[in-house]
Amino acid sequence: MKIGIILVDSLPLPPVKGGAVENLVQLIIDNNEIQKKENFIIFSKYDVIAEQKTSDYSYTKYIYYNPGFIGKCVDFVLKVIRRLLRVLFNVSTPSLYEIRAYCVFKKAGVKTIVLENCPSYACFLNRNKEFRVIQHLHNDYLHEPNKQNLRIIHSTDKFITVSDFIKKRLRSISPLGISIETCYNGIDLGAFAKGVDVGKLNALREDLGIQSNDKLLIFTGRLVRNKGVKELLLAFRSLTDKYKNLKLVIVGGVSFSNNNKDEYIIELENISSTIKDKVKFTGYVDYSCIVQYLKLAAVAVVPSTCYEAFSLSTLEAMASGVPVIVSDAGGMLEQVTHQTGIIVPCGENFVSDLATAIEELISDDSRLREMSKAAKERAQYFSDKRMYDRFVELVK
Repeated sequence: MKIGIILVDSLPLPPVKGGAVENLVQLIIDNNEIQKKENFIIFSKYDVIAEQKTSDYSYTKYIYYNPGFIGKCVDFVLKVIRRLLRVLFNVSTPSLYEIRAYCVFKKAGVKTIVLENCPSYACFLNRNKEFRVIQHLHNDYLHEPNKQNLRIIHSTDKFITVSDFIKKRLRSISPLGISIETCYNGIDLGAFAKGVDVGKLNALREDLGIQSNDKLLIFTGRLVRNKGVKELLLAFRSLTDKYKNLKLVIVGGVSFSNNNKDEYIIELENISSTIKDKVKFTGYVDYSCIVQYLKLAAVAVVPSTCYEAFSLSTLEAMASGVPVIVSDAGGMLEQVTHQTGIIVPCGENFVSDLATAIEELISDDSRLREMSKAAKERAQYFSDKRMYDRFVELVK
């Protein structure tokens, strides 16, 4: 059976420019090359480097949207018109990207299309009920019972959510007849559990200014307000006088493969200006190198102030044997146990509670060792193979 998979039109697949969803989809594709259960047809944004990486795939065909200069100009004009129609008349019209995807899947004889975190595409692609449309939701997009969301729901045959949290939110506004199933995200556990070259670690430690007796906290992810980086910095700053060997590395940029500075990053740098010798901003780091930073860390902090659907940063830290401190926002409660980390409630005292949790862990080496072992064991439940098997089971 041919299964079409479409991604949003912002990042390419294979994920040469990053992207959490893109990396997850690529893991499914790579597992399929091993298990040979399905034939995938992927539709995504064009990138020359991404295209070069597709030649060795036997069970996946990559088709790219590459409109050229004229097409990009037409796209821009249509985007303005579509936005006006949506704002003024509440009318949704398809983009050229969606139209091209429809033509590709129709010509290829695809009967099932999986939408990877692009729920609005269902309204056009399934307007004539020509396909079986499955939504693979990686975010909390569809919990509001407005007209557009209800239109999307009724254009969809099945939903796959990455956590029970998202499933419950979606179920609250969906007809009982629509299937909603959970498929937990997975990661390549081997990539995070394996050892890292000592020479590379020492070089990275020197570059970051980390001494052998330092306790290192780490944040990995996009530097946007709802990820709680400001709150983490404030909590960290309150501890630096008491704990002279405490340091913080913030790994990530404003968006995937983007090291530009916006107002929020400038605000973060201003907060850390008085303790800049204890804080290191790395900017965007290629996904394959994240494990090196995690191997240096004593504790990973995922202080999101928004509803996290299912945090990959949390899984990556646990798979690396790093205890975690997370907020109680969303699906992270399904990942972390009291044996693997500390869960901090989002509320008025979030910053001080974060500081308390950090202090609690860094001052207890025995507990850190126990949590490290438990974190590795817990991470085994979230393998890419388990995710792939569940995904294939649900799309059949």
